[in-house]
Amino acid sequence: EMQQRYYSNQVSVRLRRGAVMDDKTRMTDTIPYERNTYAFPVSLVSPPILLQTRVEKTDVCTNELGTIYQKQVWKDSIEGVGCESPYECDEDLLNTSLSLMSCSSKETPHEFFGQTSQNLRGKTQFYEFLQSITDAPILVRQGEQFETSSFLDAQTTSVSMTMVAFAPEYGLASTISITALLSADVRMDFTVKHFQSL
Repeated sequence: EMQQRYYSNQVSVRLRRGAVMDDKTRMTDTIPYERNTYAFPVSLVSPPILLQTRVEKTDVCTNELGTIYQKQVWKDSIEGVGCESPYECDEDLLNTSLSLMSCSSKETPHEFFGQTSQNLRGKTQFYEFLQSITDAPILVRQGEQFETSSFLDAQTTSVSMTMVAFAPEYGLASTISITALLSADVRMDFTVKHFQSL
């Protein structure tokens, strides 16, 4: 009986009433291509890539006072009212001082943001598509969530963005690289290289 009701009402179900387009029209209509002409005859050949060098966190700072201070701030936090009812601190904060405040070691981590490090240009680096970091608040890898706002942090020592563009009218390929070296101060540099096709 249920199947018979479905088939007898199939036409009216397909032609739904309302402001939205009905199924029949939606399945037969075409969508016009929205063409945006290039103001300048240049386009990106590939998505821009971010390359990052970074170091591991450590609770042993370069000076004794820094080490004592880091551990005291963590101890005050977990023993203070911030971790008492009705508040609750997560296991990571309760078990390691690095989750609250840390210094930087000279060691490079093996993994970051769900990716293993790569040896690129003689340096151990981590890569990511620029769009993955800038266009989404969360990145998911192997079921683990990463907040993209934390891609750059205190353990980042340098970050560079590289893109490749091509100008068909001139047969010219260009690589553009912008690099920031992060330490007590920030230094920026850029390089532009052009390659003429034959």
